Amino acid sequence: MTVHYLLTNPSPVETATMKVHGDVLSIATQRVLACLYEKQLDFEFVPVDIRTGAHKKQPFISLNPFGQVPAFEEGDMTLFESRAINLHIAHAYKDKGTQLIYDGKKMAIASVWMDVEAHQFDPAGTKLGFELVIKPMIGGTADVAAVQEKEAKLVQVLDIYEVRLAQSKYLGGDDFTLVDLHHLPCIHRLMGSQVKKLFDSRPHVSAWCADILARPAWLKIALTTSSLFSWTLTVHCSLTKTKANPISVQTATMKVHGAIFTTASRRVFACLYEKELDFELVPVDLRAGHHKKEPFISLNPFGQVPAFEDGDMTLFESRAINLYIAHAYEDKGTQLIYRGKKMAILSMWMQVEANQFDPVASNLVWELVIKLIFGMTTDAAVVEVQEAKLGQVLDIYEVRLGQSKYLGGDDFTLVDLHHLPNIHYLMGTQVKKLFDSRPHVNAWCADILARPAWLKVEANQFDPVASKLVWELLVKPILGMTTDAAVVEVKEAKLGQVLDIYEVRLGQSKYLGGDNFTLVDLHHLPCIQYLMVQTVTMKVHGAVFSTASQKVFACLYKKELNFELVPVDMRAGHHNKHNIKN
Repeated sequence: MTVHYLLTNPSPVETATMKVHGDVLSIATQRVLACLYEKQLDFEFVPVDIRTGAHKKQPFISLNPFGQVPAFEEGDMTLFESRAINLHIAHAYKDKGTQLIYDGKKMAIASVWMDVEAHQFDPAGTKLGFELVIKPMIGGTADVAAVQEKEAKLVQVLDIYEVRLAQSKYLGGDDFTLVDLHHLPCIHRLMGSQVKKLFDSRPHVSAWCADILARPAWLKIALTTSSLFSWTLTVHCSLTKTKANPISVQTATMKVHGAIFTTASRRVFACLYEKELDFELVPVDLRAGHHKKEPFISLNPFGQVPAFEDGDMTLFESRAINLYIAHAYEDKGTQLIYRGKKMAILSMWMQVEANQFDPVASNLVWELVIKLIFGMTTDAAVVEVQEAKLGQVLDIYEVRLGQSKYLGGDDFTLVDLHHLPNIHYLMGTQVKKLFDSRPHVNAWCADILARPAWLKVEANQFDPVASKLVWELLVKPILGMTTDAAVVEVKEAKLGQVLDIYEVRLGQSKYLGGDNFTLVDLHHLPCIQYLMVQTVTMKVHGAVFSTASQKVFACLYKKELNFELVPVDMRAGHHNKHNIKN
């Protein structure tokens, strides 16, 4: 209950004039939130708990007599129906944020495609989302016949979209508009189901989905909803002891044995994420020396992470692993290699990275980042020498990047990807100035560091540990489950290691990604917020259906106080047995 309150009010806005009454897991609510974020407007979010039927009762029913979320208030005006709300916002605040509507004939065409979304795409997409994602999540079984029927309908719609998107970048025209925005919540949900293949198999549709799902405004919403879905699924699986997970992918055949902090391991993670491949991470504890012992030493006799397994094949050396992945899975995800003469040029720059850039950059990362973490003293003389060498390399890069967008050519390839781990660490040090002072190098760094695949790599250091602590320390007590003290101890130690690195980085730059707030920082917000919540000191032993218990809940919610609910099963007569408080 406390989690729900915190999640649905992640950052209340001061004196907002607009209010959205809704549920963050509702597709219609997400549609309105996406519009407000695109328009960069302040608003207050008022949670409506549809699981308790609050949308069918007062005071919400006065806002929307149909009892459906969301409802929208602006001053003395109240609206419902998400698409109508968004049209109002787009017209009334046309001069704010993203321009989501057109004028004249172009708007007429966009309106046609808005109707297509509402009457052709949404009925099929929403039904599939319910059958394939929501039902399994709450312990239900998907209706196979309904899924087959709606998949057939969605295929027809996407075939038309494929033709349309071959003619214009977006459905409504050459610009992102409400037409595309209205698709986002449903597409996001379907991307975690078997229906994803219907989007992926159509090149123009696939490219369009990748484009709109990566918009910063949508990522703000996706970040919150993904956390909620994953926690809900964990709760469901824990309570029913089922192995079913509707959002999980098939068993990974690839394994990466590595450590999330090492540049070499992260190089491979970045490649796998760019190729959109499933894999299993097998952690190797470097501090305990596991990379120098069995079983790891059998995978890499040099005792260095990472090692890589794909079926019966084992590889080591991160760049060799990535070349294999790029060739073996050339038809997946981002194309990271060329063919013919272009590949020869690409290979040359890959050698430059490995033999010219990496030795210098790795030395600087050791001196300016790693040493500080371990309480060691930086060698100023070494730093001075290595900075001079890096300056020479970057001078050559500046010339090259004045001729092509990326080091290997006009496309992002393994050359650029292999630079990412070291550049990421160096951007939090004094060496950042060497990159910033060269315009083409600076633009290149900004480009590659903002790639969604790389942001996933960054998130993998903090999120798995923090999410587990949130589960143990906040969610479990709310559900009446017992926190695993041993797990908490292990995860706290790991979080300490992560925060040691963050401390060094934030001593050199204001934010983790540099001098400005970026997606890197934003992605940390939900977990940090939950972990900063004070320890629950109040417990309510009661039943959620008891009017007396509900009165206490209401008082605590009004006071915005955290508490732990200890369920009492009245049907089993537990309220009349020993060990009760009353």
